Amino acid sequence: MIGILNITTIFIYLSFSSATIGIISCFNGRPKLAVICLLISGFANLIQKRFSNFDNNEEKEFITSIDLYDNIVSFCILPITIGMSLLMRELVFVPVYIIFALASLIRLGYYRQKINGKYTIGTPIKITSLLIPFLYLLRGVNGFIYLYPFALLVLSFTYVTKIKIKFTLKNSSYILFGLGLLELILVIFR
Repeated sequence: MIGILNITTIFIYLSFSSATIGIISCFNGRPKLAVICLLISGFANLIQKRFSNFDNNEEKEFITSIDLYDNIVSFCILPITIGMSLLMRELVFVPVYIIFALASLIRLGYYRQKINGKYTIGTPIKITSLLIPFLYLLRGVNGFIYLYPFALLVLSFTYVTKIKIKFTLKNSSYILFGLGLLELILVIFR
């Protein structure tokens, strides 16, 4: 078998598969399912971080690589396709999507290594899995078509700024999981 199969990789594969289903859902005009898939990717990513441990350097390198690819698909490409499926397809939105994609790429390539256990530099890209469902719940609000791209631009800025954000996975994971669960319930039943 190619690759490594353990609890960490299983959750990465789940996140990636969910994001892929979400992207396909966007192309089929089902943004609600795509938002649910984004939340599932967020949950899977949060859980896999709790179980991450490496037996050797080869395992660490493999898991680090597939986690990076999963993050790009789940928290960069999927939010862009959700925006497009919510009728934000005009050329005016393309620069916003490009800025968001580049900021996500830079964030993952550079700042990803800048975590010391107590703080992170810039906003973690996984926050997208909470912000996009929240925005989806606001889709009926006047001006939503401007709110969504504005939020992507703000996220883009926070991804690449050198602000320190106090962050500990142990304490914040319960809060993030609870917020995500609340959003999942609201998205499903609204």
